[in-house]
Parts: sequence; structure tokens; C-alpha cells
Amino acid sequence: MAGGTEIGWEPHQVALPGGGPPAAVTVAPVALHLLGAVENGPRRTPCAAGPEPEGLGPLEGTVLDCLHEPLTARELVRHPDVRLGRP
Repeated sequence: MAGGTEIGWEPHQVALPGGGPPAAVTVAPVALHLLGAVENGPRRTPCAAGPEPEGLGPLEGTVLDCLHEPLTARELVRHPDVRLGRP
């Protein structure tokens, strides 16, 4: 993903040390939103909205796949594909 920080870390990598895997999964839709791949769906939940950006890492790709149906942050963190780290 091209939205990394100046130190070369992706947004979810920055969130991981402070909040663990749930924080990394919660930040991923924000990064995807900034790339135009996610927008607000029903009940203001994140939902996939456009073509998949090139260069997504495994976490962002899995999160985007899960967001083809609107999910709350809590549902996303508990989604089996995200928990198992399936690409």
C-alpha cells in the first residue's frame, strides 16, 4: 500500500504496537478509505466501494474482501477471515 509513513511503516503497522491486532484491523478501513476503496455503507459502517487499489498488503486485502458486506469495527475484528489472517 502506498500510504505508508515516512519511516516506511503502513498505518496498521503503526497501530499494532499500541493496540495489538484489534487496533491494526480497525485502522485498515481508514487507510482503505483514503485510497478510495471503502466508503460509508448502511448505519455508517465501512463498505467496499470501488476497484481494489494496487499494492495492498495481506491485511488490507483481507479487510477489503470482508467489507463487501457492511461490518462494524467490532464485527470486522471478529470476522473469521481476519482472525485467521487469510489473504
